[in-house]
Amino acid sequence: MCDDEANWSYYRKWGIVLVKANGDERYKVPVPATYVIDSNGIIRAAHVDKDYTRRMEPAVIVEAVKAL
Repeated sequence: MCDDEANWSYYRKWGIVLVKANGDERYKVPVPATYVIDSNGIIRAAHVDKDYTRRMEPAVIVEAVKAL
């Protein structure tokens, strides 16, 4: 969650109203994540990063799935 007023003014400048988009009073933005979950519901690999340009490498995902 970002509490920096400069960031909020940027959203407002572009007409982005997070409260309206989120449907509640929280000012939050989504965080991309990738999970590999086994058949028992156990997370076997995970990657979470607030920078949407940094993702789990496909090769890492493939290896995690092969290891299931």
